[in-house]
Amino acid sequence: MWRGWHCSILYMVLFNTWCRKVREGKMTFNKFWPLYVLEHSKLSTRIIHVIGTLSAYVVIMASYFTANSDLLFLLPIVSYGPAWLSHFYIEGNRPTTFKHPFYSLVADHKMVVYAFLGLMKKEIAIAKKSLRGPN
Repeated sequence: MWRGWHCSILYMVLFNTWCRKVREGKMTFNKFWPLYVLEHSKLSTRIIHVIGTLSAYVVIMASYFTANSDLLFLLPIVSYGPAWLSHFYIEGNRPTTFKHPFYSLVADHKMVVYAFLGLMKKEIAIAKKSLRGPN
């Protein structure tokens, strides 16, 4: 199915888009992270994102151990599907994946780690404070 050059073209387009935005200086991950955190301020949204990200890991492992790369087509469904629905129906906002796909992917994984370490409430407070600016 989608093997070989099809995937190469997709990765090339995504990587070039990310590189262009970085070169233009429009966004850095340090600027992006507080915005990402505030768009995930509700606990239920974060839980759904964590479940989606962990489900993606399961799909990747299943694909590897069964030597069935076709399973990788489930990745957007199990990871992004529920996450996007949580943005639309729980948070009432638009996923950042559409504007910053690479940073969003990195931030998803960072949020999973922070969620397991119990640091997300602290990150939300820091993000709110940083976007308010100095008082």
